[in-house]
Amino acid sequence: MRSKRAWRLLGVLFVFGTGGAPLAAQSISGGAVEGRIIDALGDPIFDAEVTLIAQSSGAQYRTVSSRGGDVLISALPPGDYDVRAEAIGYRPRLVRGVPVRPGSPSRFTVLLEPEAPPVTRVDTVAFAGGAAGWIRPGTGRWLSRFELNDLPDHGRTLADLTRFSSRFSDDLQGEGLPTRFTRFYVDGVPVEGARLPGGSGDPLAALMLPRSAFTGAEIISGDPDVEWVDWGGTIVSGLTRAGGDRGEAEAFGDYTGGPLWTSSAFEGDVPSSRSIRGGGVVSLPIVPDTTHLVVGVEGWSLETPRPAVLGTPFAGAPAELGQPYLEPFEAVTAFGRLDWTLRGGNRFHIRANAASLLGPDGAGIGTPFAPGAPGATEGQDASVGAGVYAGVGRNLALEARLSLETSTRTGLGSPGLGGADFPATTLATVGLPIGTDPALPSEVVRTAVTLAPTLHYDRGAHQIKGGGRLVVPRYTYTGTTDAAGRFVFGGTDGILSGEGAWFGADGDAATSEFTMLRLVGYIQDRWTVAPGLAVTLGLQSTTEYLPESTWNTSLVWDSLTAMGSDSVSRLSGLGTRFGFEWDVGAQGTTVLRGAAGLSFAPLDPYDVHQLLVGDGRVSVRQAFNGLDTWPDAPSGSNVFTTPRVALLGPSLEMPRTARGSVGLSRTLGAGTAVHLAGVFRRTEHLQRWADLNLALPSGTTDQLGRPIYGTLGKSGALVRSRLTLNRRFPGVERALALNTDGWSLYSAGTVAIDRHSPRTDFFASYTYSQTEDNLVGARLGSVDATLDPGLMSGGDPWAEGRSDFDVPHRFVAGLGLRLPVLAGATVAATYRFRSGDPFTPGFRPGVDPNGDGADRNDPAFGGGPDAAALLSEYTCEAAPSGQPFARNACRGPSQQGLDLRLRVTVFQLGGRAAELTFDALNLIESESGLRDTALHLVDPDASLVRAGTETVIPLLANPDFGTLLVRHDPGRFFRIGLRIGGSR
Repeated sequence: MRSKRAWRLLGVLFVFGTGGAPLAAQSISGGAVEGRIIDALGDPIFDAEVTLIAQSSGAQYRTVSSRGGDVLISALPPGDYDVRAEAIGYRPRLVRGVPVRPGSPSRFTVLLEPEAPPVTRVDTVAFAGGAAGWIRPGTGRWLSRFELNDLPDHGRTLADLTRFSSRFSDDLQGEGLPTRFTRFYVDGVPVEGARLPGGSGDPLAALMLPRSAFTGAEIISGDPDVEWVDWGGTIVSGLTRAGGDRGEAEAFGDYTGGPLWTSSAFEGDVPSSRSIRGGGVVSLPIVPDTTHLVVGVEGWSLETPRPAVLGTPFAGAPAELGQPYLEPFEAVTAFGRLDWTLRGGNRFHIRANAASLLGPDGAGIGTPFAPGAPGATEGQDASVGAGVYAGVGRNLALEARLSLETSTRTGLGSPGLGGADFPATTLATVGLPIGTDPALPSEVVRTAVTLAPTLHYDRGAHQIKGGGRLVVPRYTYTGTTDAAGRFVFGGTDGILSGEGAWFGADGDAATSEFTMLRLVGYIQDRWTVAPGLAVTLGLQSTTEYLPESTWNTSLVWDSLTAMGSDSVSRLSGLGTRFGFEWDVGAQGTTVLRGAAGLSFAPLDPYDVHQLLVGDGRVSVRQAFNGLDTWPDAPSGSNVFTTPRVALLGPSLEMPRTARGSVGLSRTLGAGTAVHLAGVFRRTEHLQRWADLNLALPSGTTDQLGRPIYGTLGKSGALVRSRLTLNRRFPGVERALALNTDGWSLYSAGTVAIDRHSPRTDFFASYTYSQTEDNLVGARLGSVDATLDPGLMSGGDPWAEGRSDFDVPHRFVAGLGLRLPVLAGATVAATYRFRSGDPFTPGFRPGVDPNGDGADRNDPAFGGGPDAAALLSEYTCEAAPSGQPFARNACRGPSQQGLDLRLRVTVFQLGGRAAELTFDALNLIESESGLRDTALHLVDPDASLVRAGTETVIPLLANPDFGTLLVRHDPGRFFRIGLRIGGSR
């Protein structure tokens, strides 16, 4: 009974609060302002009326100054505000452009000049806050309406905003970690989409987060606030748009396609395309000063021309593979937010986001079959979140957030290019897989509940908060058993002769359903040591509860090895945070910041799924030669069937990140600041797969010294181990063990500049970085590519070296100019430059020169056929004869892009400006796509030669080494649009 009363009391406080005094809470989703109202002598003015006016919505927040002239307003939607102060006997003053950001409060001082009534004028000044408002070097960058609305855009979601950071790649990979470590937050709550297998992340995750739903956003890396529980990676945090006291409506639409599109990737005819985007937002003051509503919707129907997959389709392949095609993408997204100001200044909001999409197989970045036959992906996302800020005492406040979300991704195969009847087929002579991914169709459903209450306590110089976050995600993976399988041939002659390899599966469907509960508790103290100097200390406890039952038990493997299996039900870790902020002179002109800490990330749920279905319920079927049944799966005595096994390695830990940063901001005159930052990060316990059933090397090597497992067989340009001869236990194919022995090391230095004035907005940022890890094949995303081949190089493990995500040079700049002509036309531009992606000289897909059963993880060795000219073109590091080329020894050409926008007001509609927009995108076209990393080809006309313990593989230098097999660049295009009211 006593417990029920406690919960009822908490519910009353949650919804209504008690009217306690506001305090400057350390909120990650709301801002606060602290001000002082003084006269010309510096004395405080009591009972001055102070009004904050949101520049984006017109929403107003009012208070009065205390006897000491102090002003405090908390739980404000982040953005830029105008502050108006007035008192009897004084002339009002308006301070424009006060930045309100999550975290520490913004501070201002307003000086009122005396004036006898009647007062007929208002003093207007610009906020002189200096360097602190825009960038927190080393930990984060605030993205304002300039980045959200004024610059030319490639996409309409929060994900596209990462192109304004010099620490991000276009695929959402940030600071040297795989894409899955980049997380999206909305109003302080994580939002995550389901992810189809085979990819390093989900680029479709942000589709229900269009830019028009947000008033501002942040890119956060290593912020010392303990509420950022996903601190180990990079966070894109969006703050949703709140309504104001004036009703508003805005709409936009744009078009590109046909003659407005061109690309150097095409020879001959280009299929005609059409891309249309449109949407609108309505803001309604239901009860002025109290209740506001915002609703919006956007729709996109896009077509991107793509070059032919194959120059000349081989016999039996669909003719469509030799023709250019259109890649479609369709989506509808809607959003809404209701704000309610409660008594005592307490605030409550509820927001909703939803999206439905049909697009290319973009959710499977690196899926081996995506380049050859882009499949279709369906998706539905929905998220509802609520938040409350309530004072529960003079120095105590409750901030709580609740969210419910669901996300579905369905991989549909490849009906657009030859239909689902065309099997997955790899030709070593072609250089890329084609056909339908045998894992499709498949579906992933993720549902989650998140509860995050936080108590804030103001004790003068100490701002203390404590609370927690409970995340309960449930995953459902529904897959196929790869019954159609995939074929691997040396060339087209192998299809005719039936000589090659085939891999399939049968048995129960690869389906699992499980929950991974995550509980985080934290406490933090932000201590104002002296005026302008604050220190943050925090602790964070993280526990992840894993699925129970027999998810770590493989009876098949146990019966062969008598090793037994350990049981793991939960993982836990204690993280720390430290940060300081020193405003030298307390004037905002020079600010030094630092942050350091330790945090833990959740396990990849797809790896857990692999463990659950790796209990022997699915059997792997393989065949070598006798494949004249193509395109039908083989059958008969040449098909060898073994159970699929996956189990835990000797230990399992959550990924752990230690990170430190230091940054300096310095104001150079009004509206201009420069920033310097240094970052160091080490992440450990990353997940890697290892094959426990791989036999010891057979004692033979190839002619360059590469150890060989089992006995190699050759068919044309194809070389692989003969079935079962590379296995410790022939009754099992692979026994994949999940280990958490992966690590990643990242260091970077950044220099940036920002300038904001009435007529000019400008930013530029350059980052130099180095990334090393032991995550072999991490960018490709397939298990074959990630298996460590077990080589040594110079006395060190070959796997330890330059990361797949190492991009040492990145530069980005944006410029906006408001012209004094054409009714205030604006011109905007963005420019991006980055180093090319690294890659390892190796072999064509399907070629497995060491016979370990994985055909995408083998580096080339030095001393092979002369390829010096080929290597020099991609600045490859040389390899000594008999030694493997270092991981990512080569680098592709640098990438750059230039986008322009012109906006011109053409008429007024109901007091709202109607603007024409003209965008020119990708004016500098860079080549990007699937690169041919094969330095050596297998001579299809020569045979293997075995002499004692040496097997000679006939190799040829690949004249196409480093060239693009498939281009992914979107081409150059012009876009024409119209928008009415507000800014997109």
